[in-house]
Amino acid sequence: DKVAKAIPSDLGMTLEKALTVSPDLVKLTEEDGEIKKLYEIARSIEGMPRHASTHAAGVVIAKDSLDTYIPLQRTSDGGFTMTQFPMKTVEEVGLLKMDFLGLRNLTIIQEALKQIEGNRGEVLDLQSLPLDDKATFDMLSLGNSTGVFQLESGGMRNVLKELKPSCFEDIIAVVALFRPGPMEQIPEFIRRKHGGAVSYLHPLLEPILRSTYGVIVYQEQVMQIARDLAGYSLGRADLLRRAMGKKKKEIMEEERQSFIYGLQSPTGEEIIPGALKLGLTEKEAEEIFDLMAKFAEYGFNKGHATAYAVIAYQTAYLKANYPLEFNAALISTVMNSADKVSFYIHEARQSGIKILPPDVQHSLVGFSIEGRGIRFGLGAIRNVGVNVVEKIIEARQEGPFESLYDFCIRVDAKVLNKRVLESLLKAGAFNSLCKRAQGLLALDSVLEMAQQRQRDKESGQFSLFDFGDDLDEGIGLPDVEEYSPRELLTMEKEYLGLYLSGHPLDSLLPKLRNATSEDILSCLEGDEEKKVILGGIVTGYRTTVTKRGEMMASFVLEDLTGTIEVLVFPRIFAQSARLTEDQVVVVEGRYTIRDDERKIFAERITDLENAAERAQPTGHKEYGKKPLNAKGVPSRKLYLRFPYEGTPLLEETLPILRHYSGTHPVLFFFEQDKKLVQGNRELWVNDLEELVQALSNILGESNVVWKVHTM
Repeated sequence: DKVAKAIPSDLGMTLEKALTVSPDLVKLTEEDGEIKKLYEIARSIEGMPRHASTHAAGVVIAKDSLDTYIPLQRTSDGGFTMTQFPMKTVEEVGLLKMDFLGLRNLTIIQEALKQIEGNRGEVLDLQSLPLDDKATFDMLSLGNSTGVFQLESGGMRNVLKELKPSCFEDIIAVVALFRPGPMEQIPEFIRRKHGGAVSYLHPLLEPILRSTYGVIVYQEQVMQIARDLAGYSLGRADLLRRAMGKKKKEIMEEERQSFIYGLQSPTGEEIIPGALKLGLTEKEAEEIFDLMAKFAEYGFNKGHATAYAVIAYQTAYLKANYPLEFNAALISTVMNSADKVSFYIHEARQSGIKILPPDVQHSLVGFSIEGRGIRFGLGAIRNVGVNVVEKIIEARQEGPFESLYDFCIRVDAKVLNKRVLESLLKAGAFNSLCKRAQGLLALDSVLEMAQQRQRDKESGQFSLFDFGDDLDEGIGLPDVEEYSPRELLTMEKEYLGLYLSGHPLDSLLPKLRNATSEDILSCLEGDEEKKVILGGIVTGYRTTVTKRGEMMASFVLEDLTGTIEVLVFPRIFAQSARLTEDQVVVVEGRYTIRDDERKIFAERITDLENAAERAQPTGHKEYGKKPLNAKGVPSRKLYLRFPYEGTPLLEETLPILRHYSGTHPVLFFFEQDKKLVQGNRELWVNDLEELVQALSNILGESNVVWKVHTM
């Protein structure tokens, strides 16, 4: 694992290239002969197919049995048949490949309905759900929409908090508005919903736009306006909408004339009456046409938005009214992703739901309801497949397992091996039968005896163990101390993807409070970028190489309240000690928000023990200040080159400059205008590598240059 972590995870990274950019890999291969041998073997197989992947939605169709045309194979879990040929080869041999797309959310709904029926005896009819359920709208108004179709992104949750939807129409509208283009109308839509003035350019617009508070949201509204105010047929109105969306000047001008003045055929037959004939003034018609043209470009199809909103409402209704069943179903659908399981379990706990540990005596394949809690599914444990769990459940029908040995002799030996048992033990699934330390120490001998007994039984032979249960009790487990709490938690994290029975930071809370400015949840709730000092555990640590060939890193910092991504740019990376997975650190840096992604740009990383010994932080320290020259003038200036004045790129860079405020002037050069402008004092910056990196990501490296100032 340490060798793998020494290899940067950049796209296109090769083992040969890694050896030139990773000092850690060089050191490992030079100091350890076994690792050098491993490296050489790995190079010889690099680039070969690692596994046979499965197309997400591809179904191959033929008039006869497929095996008469192409070779077939089973998927890794034996679940269904797949082609050995890849997609393009299948098409080249003349077979039809169709993509049938599905939504995971439909599976969540179906599974939740099963859980509700099994747990409560209620059979819900989705078509009969009340569309005015108060609990559902109250929940959405709080932004509590994790797991709800179309409504669970961070940005959408913020919109829901402000919008406070109160009817099904609001959900349709927010689904249509929350996308590039119409998103800029969201503040006005919210203002009008909460009592802001709603005005219409003409009374005839009111019945069309009343449900969206006078804002054009849907394509159908554009078509209705053309029909009701200018006499278009709906077919002709759809052609108008398409023309507006494409913004072709000649066609738009023709349509403008038709909308205002009408259109006649060469024989004088009226095709479109026109707005003037239907009672509008020329000015009103002009303004309404311009309004339609503005919104038609990004108007969303209401039928499409409504279909999305129906599923969104159904999932929200289940989450609000049946939280146990909904969350069990939700987590069960993401069992193959440890990160998602961890995220949704954290969300469930935040809402007061108890998560029970995995247990071979009670757990099912997926997450299930038990009392007022959710039992962790065995299928979510690393290395434990569905077929194994099904055999465990089958054996359990005969009664509870009495011991680890009893478990091993009753579960089908064909699916039970050391790897599976070790995973179950380390995940805590045998805690009701033995300590983890006991089970792991005795595992080899218990498994060997159990498998021998199964073999003897199959061959018709008998042993002393077959004459009564009393002898089973003699297969005792060693009397050893249990692992330390930290070791147990580390096992849980490795095999469950999260800390379940506790958290490594529980005992470190006093030191964390002393060394940090706030917890991660408090930081994430803020909408302003700022300097912060956060503490937590390092997870998902990975290194990459910048375009300049310098090493940098990223990782997820986790505390008891949440997680946040941390970026470590080259200068800080070079200054910091090498981090390890599960290390407890304190990160001083800048909290940034961009495109609804919230991250920390690290400025200093310290081990918690060292950080706790320092003076209490204020959270407002100044970092990276550079000295002035002898005349008190900043010694360097930052030059930024833009294609032209007024470019949108300028708006993207200003927040970054403000968050790296310092002592160095910034000059803006506009290429098209040949114009050089010095930014005002509030835009002066510190000379930091992460600043250059952030600006280069927007403008390109060649357009971000430091120059020495010699005044």
